[in-house]
Amino acid sequence: MGNRVHSLQADGFTGYPIVLSSDHSFIHKGLGFSLVGNSGSVAAAGTFVISFVTPSGKYVHLRPTSIGSTKNLGLFTIAEGSTMTGGTTTTPLNRNRNSSNASLVTAKTGATISEEGSKLVEFSIGSGGNPKTRSGGQNGENDEIVLLPKTAYSLKFSNIGETASTVFYFSLFWYEEQEG
Repeated sequence: MGNRVHSLQADGFTGYPIVLSSDHSFIHKGLGFSLVGNSGSVAAAGTFVISFVTPSGKYVHLRPTSIGSTKNLGLFTIAEGSTMTGGTTTTPLNRNRNSSNASLVTAKTGATISEEGSKLVEFSIGSGGNPKTRSGGQNGENDEIVLLPKTAYSLKFSNIGETASTVFYFSLFWYEEQEG
């Protein structure tokens, strides 16, 4: 999504129109959210799962913004229509700290997948601790997925290293737009 003039306001210093990206505009409206955290130690061949259930009546625009691993290579997968159990309910952070709007997404960390849905995204995660596999980065609108309303998604971090445990760090960003 491109830039747009934000409410036809002018900058107080230059007098030029204020132009915000769509993401920035949703953050200003109090509709941009994040889930930031880590997996704790994940053994070799182990997984860490976030259950991410979208609300009815909203389009959730998800961007897996920043993901890293401390020791081993990892694999990040987003699957649609997964069946999950357990987990700890986690409160998403409103990116506009002046807004009292709460995300309508239900997120649970440490969930267990009983049946994985259709894979939408899958990419490797480099290790920050191994000079041969270091990688990282930021994703933007090119990596955005508009999720179906009232649908469960599994966000799975898999330790695909051979021997060591690792910790996955993540920062997920999304905004919630009225359906229709």
